[in-house]
Amino acid sequence: ADYFKIVADHLVSDAGVKPLLHTIVVEAIHEGGALAGVIVENKSGRSAVRAKRVIDCTGDADVAYLAGARCTKRDRRERMGVSTVFSCSGVDKQAFIDYTETNPATYKTWSRRGGEWCQQTADKEEHLRSPFLQEEFEKAIAAGVIPATPSNMDLGGSWSALSDA
Repeated sequence: ADYFKIVADHLVSDAGVKPLLHTIVVEAIHEGGALAGVIVENKSGRSAVRAKRVIDCTGDADVAYLAGARCTKRDRRERMGVSTVFSCSGVDKQAFIDYTETNPATYKTWSRRGGEWCQQTADKEEHLRSPFLQEEFEKAIAAGVIPATPSNMDLGGSWSALSDA
C-alpha cells in the first residue's frame, strides 16, 4: 500500500496535477450558467480554483450540491457506510497481531448484533477469521470515549494490511 502511494504521487505529479491536500470545497464558481471552478479553503486560506472541467471526488457530492445539482439524501439504513480508512506508523505490530489472536473475530461474531454491518453467510463461513472490529467500538462507547448516540450504536470497522513501514 505504501509503495502504491509513492507511485500514485509520481503519476499525479508527472501528469502536471497540483494536489491540494487537506482542502475543502466551500463554494462553486458559475459563469454563464456553467460551472467554472470552485472556492476552496485550507491552511493557506481561501482561494479560487478555475477549471475547464470540475470532477467531484468528495465522496459526498459536496461539489455537485454547491453547483446546484439536484441531490437526495437516502434513509440512514440505505446509505453507504462512512469509511474511516487510515494508515499509521509507529504501531507495535506484534502487539496488534497478539491482540487479534487473543480476541479473534469471525464472520459469525461480525453479524452477532445484526444491523448495518450484518454479513449473511451460508453458515460454512461462520468460523472463518474476520478483520472486523466491533467489540472495540462497543467498549469505547461504554467507556465514554465515543458518545453513546443512536447514530454511533452501529459503529464498527475493519483492519487491513500490516507493514513494517
